[in-house]
Amino acid sequence: MINVRMYQANEGDAFLISFGIDKNINVIIDMGLSDTYKNHIKKDLILLNEKAKSIQLLVVTHIDKDHIEGAISFLKENGNNSNIIKVEEVWHNSFKHLQFNKRKVDKIQKEESKALTLIKHQNSNNSKQDGLCDTSIEEGVTLASLIYENKYKWNHMFNNKAICFEEKINNTIESVKFILLSPDHKKLKKLSKKWEDKLDSIFYNFKISDDVIFDDAFELYMQNLNDTELELKDTSSSSDVFDIDKLALKEENEYTETNGSSISFIIEYKEKKMLFLADSQINIIYKNINKLKASGYHLNFDLVKISHHGSNKNTSNKLLSLFDSKRYLISTDGKKHSHPNLEVIAKIIKKESIHTKELIFNYEHPKLKPFQSSSLKEKYNYEIIVQNEITIN
Repeated sequence: MINVRMYQANEGDAFLISFGIDKNINVIIDMGLSDTYKNHIKKDLILLNEKAKSIQLLVVTHIDKDHIEGAISFLKENGNNSNIIKVEEVWHNSFKHLQFNKRKVDKIQKEESKALTLIKHQNSNNSKQDGLCDTSIEEGVTLASLIYENKYKWNHMFNNKAICFEEKINNTIESVKFILLSPDHKKLKKLSKKWEDKLDSIFYNFKISDDVIFDDAFELYMQNLNDTELELKDTSSSSDVFDIDKLALKEENEYTETNGSSISFIIEYKEKKMLFLADSQINIIYKNINKLKASGYHLNFDLVKISHHGSNKNTSNKLLSLFDSKRYLISTDGKKHSHPNLEVIAKIIKKESIHTKELIFNYEHPKLKPFQSSSLKEKYNYEIIVQNEITIN
């Protein structure tokens, strides 16, 4: 048995996956915003701890606030990995994992250190809106600093290197297997270059070292940078919503460096398969799933977590055509960026399947009402479901 908790994480992602009747294996994929952890996840972790369970793996897929901030709040409260619940390993790519080009030095110049400190302060003042913490740099607001400080096993299954498609790993935790789909070296280099360009804009040929300050400044800068990027609204008019064919034809692409670095994978447990796509981009997922298909891998999933909260920029008909699933999860409250986009809902509804497709949301959305049409459901063989817990037997 697999139990999937899809928490109400505002515009973000937060999942707790428990395997087996006794929930002996537990995996967290992202933790949303700070309020997501405090109001929803924390009590479940305390209950697991009371039953002598632990978190075998915490995956923080990428650096965006709506995926990372709940994890920061959790690790601060968890202290030296014992206050709330023990975490066996953390997967997350920080700057120290992205240094593919620049040569390190033992010690950076005093002026460079001051510049990094300034970047930290300039990007550490979060507002209280949307459940964000009003934290200061002295409190240790970054995930990297908390992992360092409390000595968690960090990317241990990848020999402490980047979580990366090209790396060959021991990718099994007891009876749970992970098949990595993204990121690859190319995506991580793009993220690294964006940060290196920022450093070089301050000092030409900025030197780097293993000092934690690089990870702190990188994390805070990239979060703030990406938070200012705007998602396009639905491109469709209200009259289009009943024309599933017309909606499904509309395609876009998304190229932000942070989303490109998303950690995405297939999870196998016994005979079950689940696909978790974080905020990943179409090109890399299509390429690597297509490789699996060509090798004879059966792409029939029990559950698919749709990328980027149902953004039309991260889901295409071409990608959806590669696999089949009974359940499609979309995590968002719909208050930012017009997620989920109508076009993505239409693409999933229209795709051919041997199943009655279940589109599962963790919030009610007004834009879902037209899709509740009984005639549309009958024609395209789907259901719209709002729930926060899914059980796969």
